[in-house]
Amino acid sequence: MKNLFYIHSHLTYYVTKAIIKKFKLKNDEIVLVTSRNYKHKEIGSYTVLDVTTIHDHLDSFNIYNFYKKHKYINQIDELLNNLFSQEIKFRAYLPHVFHPVMQIIATHNLCEEVHIIEEGVNAYSKYLMHKKDKSLIKKMVKSTINALSFIGKNRIFYVKNFDLTRFAKNTPPIFYSITSKGFQGLSYHVERIKMLPSNHIDYDISGSSVLVLEGAVEQGNMKLSTMLNGIRRILEDINAGSIYIKFHPAQSKANCVKIENLIKQHKIKTEVIPNEIAFEEIILTNSGLKVYGFTTSLLFYASEYGCDVFSYEDYLRSDLLFKKFREKNNFDLKGLLNG
Repeated sequence: MKNLFYIHSHLTYYVTKAIIKKFKLKNDEIVLVTSRNYKHKEIGSYTVLDVTTIHDHLDSFNIYNFYKKHKYINQIDELLNNLFSQEIKFRAYLPHVFHPVMQIIATHNLCEEVHIIEEGVNAYSKYLMHKKDKSLIKKMVKSTINALSFIGKNRIFYVKNFDLTRFAKNTPPIFYSITSKGFQGLSYHVERIKMLPSNHIDYDISGSSVLVLEGAVEQGNMKLSTMLNGIRRILEDINAGSIYIKFHPAQSKANCVKIENLIKQHKIKTEVIPNEIAFEEIILTNSGLKVYGFTTSLLFYASEYGCDVFSYEDYLRSDLLFKKFREKNNFDLKGLLNG
């Protein structure tokens, strides 16, 4: 049986590496399906299927253009059929089953098993640890649409991230987490695995201070002024002449420049960690790091892997955009760090 891993971020890649190591999988037993234009220098030795274009098209899928879904179902099916002969089945390792692309993979006729790999904050969101919707009306609308969707052999549904009811297989699913706190509350078996460092990256910043940022401003979840004020508060507490900055890929160049200039105004030298170097890699290969930030799950991972972590989320709470975002995403970073 082949093993299909869905990778769209550094974290999903590092979880995939750990699973490959655990089961001693050979390269010819592995297929990596990628999206969000994900790249990593190590994946070239595997069979890679990039579905970024289809993924992005299906991001805009809704009840008003549902008739377009069959086109993309057929495209994914054709790609998978070209990879696997009818005699070869595969097990799928997916970040969740919320996105249509992952649902299409999970319902493919050659897919024998479905397992879930950790991808970030969703593994710690209490709202996603059960199948219930907050709103009865929302639940009724979803149920009605899902019922009507059976027309025309549909395989795309409105479900929560980890509700595998419609994707059940003979083999029970396993949820893979890199911490002891992932997926707590779900009725599935959860297995902890440890991330493994890459073989060809040497970036030694042991003992340094690192500011880890997120794309909240660009994603409409926070005002830029709020983030800058939060960074000012961090800078008041940092007792260091220099700091490394890990920007989020979604952050705009203009905003990155403003952040760097703000730090330099405090007479602190800055060095930007290159985008191609994953922060996960840094916490795996460095020691004595002091990590500062706001709400990114990378702070929790840094804490789990031995770094001193300082979250300044409380200084963002006056921002109405951020407050609305936190109401939807109930990732309790403070509770995880103090638990």
